[in-house]
Amino acid sequence: MLKVAAASVFKSHRNNIINRKVNMDFETVFEKLARFDNRHRFCVMVFMLATTAMLALGLLNIRLETDPQSLWVSHDSQGYKEEMYFNDNFGAFFRTEQIMMVQVPPMQYHRLTTETATFWTMTTRSTCMRSTSSNR
Repeated sequence: MLKVAAASVFKSHRNNIINRKVNMDFETVFEKLARFDNRHRFCVMVFMLATTAMLALGLLNIRLETDPQSLWVSHDSQGYKEEMYFNDNFGAFFRTEQIMMVQVPPMQYHRLTTETATFWTMTTRSTCMRSTSSNR
């Protein structure tokens, strides 16, 4: 037990010496830097402004990506290639967020009749034909 305590005290003492040495080295470096900055204020300001201007020139080459699919999917991935093939051959597929269906004029009974089924069949066909002709 005594050996373990002595070893930890020695380790702690050695760490304190290393910490003091590192702190003194940092203090020396920053003190020299502060003295240099104080003596050569104009040169330091010109150097920092020139550095900032050169780094800001990189903003001229910035290109923001606004297409979320390009951000999340690699152009080399199988899914992206399949979607491009589908879009080229069948037209773009847009996901519908929300569909609201209402009866105009409102019917008295809420049941499927022959007239309602015929109406929705014809509406669906005309919508499909319009979307197919607009994609080409």
